[in-house]
Amino acid sequence: MEIEDEGPKPYWNVPIEFRWEIVKLKEEGLSGIEVGEILHRPASTCNAIYRRFLDTGSVNDLPRSGRP
Repeated sequence: MEIEDEGPKPYWNVPIEFRWEIVKLKEEGLSGIEVGEILHRPASTCNAIYRRFLDTGSVNDLPRSGRP
């Protein structure tokens, strides 16, 4: 019995390398859908990461409120 590939990991934890790749591709003029197809991520995730980059200049997670 073969184990099938489950596909990409959950989208809530996008590695930093992917985030910078999203920024690079968006800066080249690709749409969120095109970037998502290339990196196998939802377009909404790609757009949110790029929007965060434009707002803060960083792709790192923002601090969360509450006790860790």
